[in-house]
Amino acid sequence: MANFKILDGVRVALTDAEELELLEDKSRWEAEFPERARKERDLILSNDVDPIVSNSLRWNSMTDDKRTEWTNYRQDLLDIEDLEGYPNYLEITWPTKP
Repeated sequence: MANFKILDGVRVALTDAEELELLEDKSRWEAEFPERARKERDLILSNDVDPIVSNSLRWNSMTDDKRTEWTNYRQDLLDIEDLEGYPNYLEITWPTKP
């Protein structure tokens, strides 16, 4: 299927060179998916998980079941390659925060 652009209000098919450039841009963008996914994961860890698990008062006030939930959540984030949708960070099904 050909891609199009609008030129002077008219829909025009991309040239072969423009199609190739579009594919190269897409490939470069997709190559960045794993790194973007890891950055998103790291942000979740630093903003949502670390303040909980590294605070001994909060951690010790939790039930064993709640601590297990947080531990599993953290591990699921660390095992990012196992998440559904990886490496496309736009399609990852992130684990649910406890």
